[in-house]
Amino acid sequence: MKRVSWSLYLLTALGLMLAALLIWDGLTLCIMGECSPEAGLLAASRRAITAMLEHPLAAMFGVGPSQLGWYYLVIGLSWVGGLAALWFRQSWGWGVVLTLTVLSLTYPGYAMALAAAVLVLLFHPAQRSLCRAKQDG
Repeated sequence: MKRVSWSLYLLTALGLMLAALLIWDGLTLCIMGECSPEAGLLAASRRAITAMLEHPLAAMFGVGPSQLGWYYLVIGLSWVGGLAALWFRQSWGWGVVLTLTVLSLTYPGYAMALAAAVLVLLFHPAQRSLCRAKQDG
């Protein structure tokens, strides 16, 4: 069994923070129907989400707070499965986490920075070698 690299630990920590943020705000949008931009660390993200929902394109496509909430909720919950696949060295895990990272880049604010950091860590040679080692047998 290969030793786990530091990049997988860091990728997991950032991925779980990203998942928690997406799940929390997804639930908030689904249950409350709005994203209240109160003061705090995530106030900038919430203001950006509110601005996105007020954009004319959102109205044109019929995207409301509830639909956006489900989008973020599903992505946040999927992060847990994607990270578990990386830890269990499943060959499909890297592709799932890459897809979730790209989808997470649509979340404005701090989550976008977390997703960018995860994207950099995902292309670390240790992560790619874990996937290749599993595929080779």
